[in-house]
Amino acid sequence: MKITRYLAFCVIALAFVYASVCSPVLASIWESGKIVYTCHLGDLDICSMGPNGGGRAILTTNPADDYDPTWSPDGTEILFVSERGGQPDVYIMNANGSNQRRVRRNSGHRTSPTWAPDGRRIAYSWNEEDIYIYNRFTGTSEFLVAGVNPAWSPDGRHIAFIRGGSRFNPYTGASLYIINVQTGTERRIVRGTADAVISDPAWGPQSNYIVFSWLWTTYDGIYSVPRWGGEATVLNWWEDHLVSSPAIAPYGGEILVTVYDMFVTETEHIYKITRGTNNWRRLTSSSDSEYNSGPDWWHPSSFPVEPQASQLTTTWGELKKK
Repeated sequence: MKITRYLAFCVIALAFVYASVCSPVLASIWESGKIVYTCHLGDLDICSMGPNGGGRAILTTNPADDYDPTWSPDGTEILFVSERGGQPDVYIMNANGSNQRRVRRNSGHRTSPTWAPDGRRIAYSWNEEDIYIYNRFTGTSEFLVAGVNPAWSPDGRHIAFIRGGSRFNPYTGASLYIINVQTGTERRIVRGTADAVISDPAWGPQSNYIVFSWLWTTYDGIYSVPRWGGEATVLNWWEDHLVSSPAIAPYGGEILVTVYDMFVTETEHIYKITRGTNNWRRLTSSSDSEYNSGPDWWHPSSFPVEPQASQLTTTWGELKKK
């Protein structure tokens, strides 16, 4: 009996200790991190802000367009596309905007950069036709597959990409594919339709599903599909608005999207949606910029809290904006 009471006391004591120590730690992790995005300040530039929209900073001020930023896995650097060299090319800078330089020495038409989880490799689109992988440490670049808009999975095994678009637009009529980086085996995940636009693939934190933009369908908005394929399910949409450019939180609890108001304000802003609620929170302000898009966020969490794909579809399905 004494042993039982002693064990019970220990369990209760440990519970109190865990709550007192871990609660503030978890709170600080969920409230930390930073978002980078494209802002319009006369031309296109890269801006950053906190996870709730505060602390806005302008990271690039070059008179040429800078856009499509993405965080490095450790949050110390940012890849982005700049036209300061006369054509779109991939550049890199420190997280505070310092030390901006081109990734490759030779100029080229490179877009849609995406990091490998190891931070050593970068995939990008070349001439909006082919995807290459560049190794930062060896300085070598290798062809991977024909396609555009690559997105590297968090487990490092696959890259999602778009292929099969029209002659004038690589995204119109295109389909969503994934390719195994090691074996080169590719598989079509979502078949496109002639007048629809598929773009902006992004992975769930456990690499078991992909979200993407699908416009000009019944519901223009964000869709989800399991990595192994299957039916694509609408996650969220907003009548008379274009919802695009999804970015899933590294801990899986929230999603960032770009929302364009087509008829009333004709402005474009970044919203954050919390899973399990119908809470659409606008993070960017028109007083700073009326056009904000393409968000990506870095988060210090090393332990993703991630549901199964079936649970995600059910929960996100409740978030349709009407």
